[in-house]
Amino acid sequence: MEARLNLRTPPPVPISALSAGAPRGHPERLRIARAMQAALAAAGDFESHQPLLLAPPPAATPERLLELLQQAAIEASQACGFSSEWYRSHDLAWWIRRTALHCFAPPHSTAKQARARIRTVCRTRGPARSEREYRILLSPGEQLLASARTEWILVDRASGRPLRGSGDQPGSAAAATVDAAAPRSNHPPRLGVAPALPTTPPTRVGTRRIVARDLDSLGHVNNTRYAAFAMAAVHSAWPDAPPPPALRVLSLDLTYLRPTYLGDQLDLLTWLAPALPTALPGGGQTRSAEILLTRGPQPVARILGVWSAPPPSAGGAS
Repeated sequence: MEARLNLRTPPPVPISALSAGAPRGHPERLRIARAMQAALAAAGDFESHQPLLLAPPPAATPERLLELLQQAAIEASQACGFSSEWYRSHDLAWWIRRTALHCFAPPHSTAKQARARIRTVCRTRGPARSEREYRILLSPGEQLLASARTEWILVDRASGRPLRGSGDQPGSAAAATVDAAAPRSNHPPRLGVAPALPTTPPTRVGTRRIVARDLDSLGHVNNTRYAAFAMAAVHSAWPDAPPPPALRVLSLDLTYLRPTYLGDQLDLLTWLAPALPTALPGGGQTRSAEILLTRGPQPVARILGVWSAPPPSAGGAS
């Protein structure tokens, strides 16, 4: 995969400057975190080029878009001198706490495969917290596929506990994208405070047993998989749902509350709002939905989103 760093970027911080003789004590690790955050924030704009499969449909699924964001963040960190080996040697890891994603028109291309250009910049929010903004464009050309923002927290790799200064435990995702009628800006969405859970009982649309393909390198369920779980939940709850390529995600807000592991069984609880006429070309309907994934009595992820479906003649939706 190609990666490009802004030419104005200062030279990467030498790893030796942050690791030579560094004890494992907490104050030193926080100093290291501050130095790393400063380097990431000073790096400016970063651009990653990654392959994007367009055929067979569906193309550019939310899960695939989240994978592009995740890989771009990894490459941006590596370009500043912070490789996976560096994080392991310091017993540190970045965890995504929240993601807000706006999806725009599907790819305007007849090719089977294209290149995605992901532009990202890091915004420091503390010694062990950061936000990344993203824009995903189709290459060649400048078609905007999605914009996004992620909140990251720096954790102790062994315990999974946030370093001091990274904020409280995972909170709520942004509420702005829950309103199906709200206009969507081309700028990355902001992370705000979500409304309280609905007071009406949810619909339990199924369960999901965690398998090996759901896991990341840390042994947790990869954050990208929750987008697929949400899609399956909404498809099950939507009356006379069209096939997945026709049921489109317009926006998602994902809050990751607790890590989940191999063999865990998750319940998918869904609140599906009444349908509204869509303003998208071709007509159809739009619905907002909220999905709560639970492991027994514990919530592990909360997802708010807006989906659209074509009229019955175009895709079978009511």
